[in-house]
Amino acid sequence: MQPSKAKSAEKAASASANSGLEPASLRAVTPESLADLLGQTTNNLVLVIDMRSPAQYSHSHIRNSVHVCVPNTLLKRASFGLEKIAESLVTEKDREALQNWKKYSNIVVCDASSEAVVDTSPIAYFTRKFTGKPSAAAVGWLKGGFGAFTARFPNMCEVNRDQPTQTLVPKPLPSPSSFLAAPLVCPTPMDNMINPFLSNIRPHHEVTCELGEIIAVRTPNAASKLNIEIPYFLSDVSYNPQGKYKLSQTFKRLDKVEQKRLQSLLIAQAHHVCKANPYSIAAGVERGSKNRYNNIWPYEHSRVRLKHPVVSDSDYINASFICGKNSEKQYIATQGPMPSTFADFWEMIWEQNSRVIVMLTKEEEAGRIKCHRYWPDPSSSSVMYGESMQVKLISEQFPLEADRTVLLRDFVLINLSTGEERKIHQLQFIGWPDFGIPADPTSVLALRDIAHDLQHSSRAGPMVVHCSAGCGRTGAFCTIDTVLESLAAKSVDTANDVIAETVDQFRDQRLSMVQTLHQFVFCYEAVLWRLMGAPGCERLDPSTSKEGVLASQSSSRRQLSLSLLSPPTSTPSGADYFAFSPSQNTTLTFNDPSRTSYFG
Repeated sequence: MQPSKAKSAEKAASASANSGLEPASLRAVTPESLADLLGQTTNNLVLVIDMRSPAQYSHSHIRNSVHVCVPNTLLKRASFGLEKIAESLVTEKDREALQNWKKYSNIVVCDASSEAVVDTSPIAYFTRKFTGKPSAAAVGWLKGGFGAFTARFPNMCEVNRDQPTQTLVPKPLPSPSSFLAAPLVCPTPMDNMINPFLSNIRPHHEVTCELGEIIAVRTPNAASKLNIEIPYFLSDVSYNPQGKYKLSQTFKRLDKVEQKRLQSLLIAQAHHVCKANPYSIAAGVERGSKNRYNNIWPYEHSRVRLKHPVVSDSDYINASFICGKNSEKQYIATQGPMPSTFADFWEMIWEQNSRVIVMLTKEEEAGRIKCHRYWPDPSSSSVMYGESMQVKLISEQFPLEADRTVLLRDFVLINLSTGEERKIHQLQFIGWPDFGIPADPTSVLALRDIAHDLQHSSRAGPMVVHCSAGCGRTGAFCTIDTVLESLAAKSVDTANDVIAETVDQFRDQRLSMVQTLHQFVFCYEAVLWRLMGAPGCERLDPSTSKEGVLASQSSSRRQLSLSLLSPPTSTPSGADYFAFSPSQNTTLTFNDPSRTSYFG
């Protein structure tokens, strides 16, 4: 094809290529047409996007093509645009090419061997990213994929001679348990299981960070304690006008560290690292039917393993051991049980000797089931879960006279295999919406007090805490409880931001603990209110300053001495304690695959 013909073809294609970019209207580029474009000497004539797996691309690819391997769970999200895709690419050369896509006249996307593009394919999801973008680039897909192109034009492809030649034919889906030994496979119409853990990037959370949402700490206007000392890290974000901005930046840093954890797994697999990765989520992916959501799985190093599972070939339950470095508090964070996991849930309660369950969700919110009822109805005498666990509901009440958001249920859990009985307490809090926060911290603090008293009334195992996914509200509750216990025991250095450090440690043990900025700020509110005597204090307008706190005390109240401690002489920078290092951050050990309880 002559240059003049190529240019006229480009103009004709660009006039319609980006109008909708749906599969039916997406232009198909034949191997011959692509070869003609690649053969031209004109700069920036064509950008080739290769969406095959890392192994396939590493073996051979079209010269100068850009390798994009992103799971469908991300590609189909409108918030995960071209900029984010570019940031996820491995090489600087590929990142720069995709970031500057507008300078190319043609963009051709290819997979392994597709003869058609369906609307749920990676090619379809990726090309839709160009919809509405101001550009003259003509976007299309390579008919027959890389297989058809390399068969006709092998001289335009690069081949890694160090690897044995492989026939590029569709293969069966790999077992998720093989993820530790082989690279993840990019989704194609034939093979759509790849990098599933990356779907943890949450749409709600992306919007929060992208818009730079700013949320101030709601401070109380009265206190029921005398001579209160507020740690500097807490007063700095609560009574400093810049505090809300600091909280937003801290939360973003926490999220970046979490992404590094996830990327460590991807990088290890891309480089064929044989050593087991503590952040593997292979067990969770393999048992997909036991997960309430398809983007929250337990890490391998901290997941709870059932000793006597209902299904004999799997010890899996979507639950994680959680514990702060400087705290004696022990938790199991888990998802809201489903009918398929009821028996596993009660088996876990028995095996871990847990006596207190904290449920932080309604059974149904906004027309969606958030947690199935895993306990007997009041009308039922008892219910069998699995072959050996029998549960009886013996009482149901509101433990707080003036607060109907907390329900206390008492069960008797009977192990029919041994005849042993145990009393189990369940606290359900219905005043905490998903992704949101309660009206104020007082109810949560009261809930925490009841749970604390029940937990210490017997030799109980770890407290079981769950919401719907077992990460957002669950993470916030565990953070508040742990920080308050650590501050009371004076077991932490308050020169550091204890709350941020605790969230970082918890996220090292389970995905997305404290999921949103609102929940993160709420942790600071709850700790502040408790230090000032909540539930015996009242809400203050967010605009009120420290002086307003003091001035608002009525003459009938006791004289309050509120001491905001001075900043430490050398405040640790966020980069210090947010530096990603599994060996430094984690509280759990990785090298005992037979372990069933970290706390034992």
